[in-house]
Amino acid sequence: MMTGWRFSLRVGVVALAVITAGGIGVRTGVAVSTAAPGWRLAVEVHQTKFGSLLAVTAISARNAWAGGCGQASPSVPGPNPVPIPTRPVITHYWHGSWKAARLPATLHGCVTSIEASSAGNVWAIGSSMNRKFQLSNFALTLRHGRWVVARWWGPGATKSSRAVGAAVLSKSNVWVFWQDGVAEHFGGASWHRSKIALPFPDRELQAAAADPGGGVWVLTGEFYVMRLQVTGGHIGWKAESLPGARDNDDLAGIYAQSPKSIWVTGGGQHFVHGHWVWVPLIEHWSAGAWHHVTARGAATLASVTSDGSGGLWLATQSGPAGLTPIVRYAHGRLAPVHIASGGKTIVAQALSSIPGSHSAWGVGDLNHGTEDLTGVILKYSP
Repeated sequence: MMTGWRFSLRVGVVALAVITAGGIGVRTGVAVSTAAPGWRLAVEVHQTKFGSLLAVTAISARNAWAGGCGQASPSVPGPNPVPIPTRPVITHYWHGSWKAARLPATLHGCVTSIEASSAGNVWAIGSSMNRKFQLSNFALTLRHGRWVVARWWGPGATKSSRAVGAAVLSKSNVWVFWQDGVAEHFGGASWHRSKIALPFPDRELQAAAADPGGGVWVLTGEFYVMRLQVTGGHIGWKAESLPGARDNDDLAGIYAQSPKSIWVTGGGQHFVHGHWVWVPLIEHWSAGAWHHVTARGAATLASVTSDGSGGLWLATQSGPAGLTPIVRYAHGRLAPVHIASGGKTIVAQALSSIPGSHSAWGVGDLNHGTEDLTGVILKYSP
């Protein structure tokens, strides 16, 4: 589940978790061992160095997908370093173990979003940058158990705008959104492009989500959520303001828990009583309107999912020193979450609750040093 990907992987993969090529070595068939209740580091996905996992979606307790990318090194040594391209990574959890998926051999770049409407309808969205720093976007889908390129948008089509997310409702109803306000819709036979009329001059989209009832929600960078409206066959977008968003706030995550329960996260630094402090942002769609949720804590928030008990798991985006990668929201408070990782430094990039359970998956990266990252899979078990 992609709920507001943070395009900020730090050095190497950031350079784009979008620059193409290099090989990866994900260990296949890695079983998830049982452990004490709570969050733990379940699997280190052994890519080559400088990699991360950025997206995860859980279809059932026995079926989940995660995606990201890896590269051999951040650059070729020399007076004029040349970026080393990345290779996309998709790994599949099936009946107790994670196994690397085979992707088209010519595909480069980074998977940044994985969404599914069912076990047989899974899509992965990503971006790629060539050696001329020209950006492309791609959409992959599963066909007869194999990943294939469903659409490739080359440099001329993207105009240097990256894909920020997707809403997958069925095999014949898929939306892909670009940062500059472009929406690409797949109707089962062909793709159609349109522009979302945003209520502010600087067009920027952040993330997207589809709710179980068929609604599509798109998070912007300017205090609004755009909601898809279909009237008499005409498609339009309604801008809805978030009551608690303020200047200096960044919006980062959106989670469509149900048609009547949508969550948006973010936050920023605010000047309070003579000091700059980290202030979280949580907005909730319920009873047909957006409501600001008071959350005491010092952090900005990104990916969000249900904890299965009426609260939320949230990945932290930034905050004071010592901030935990995941926090839990319940009863108006954000509480730090311990992750059993053997003392290793982890960054959580995306979270997904497991349907029909109180468990959840998380993905991110393990920091071995300034630039040396490895993709990891996290697991919560009650």
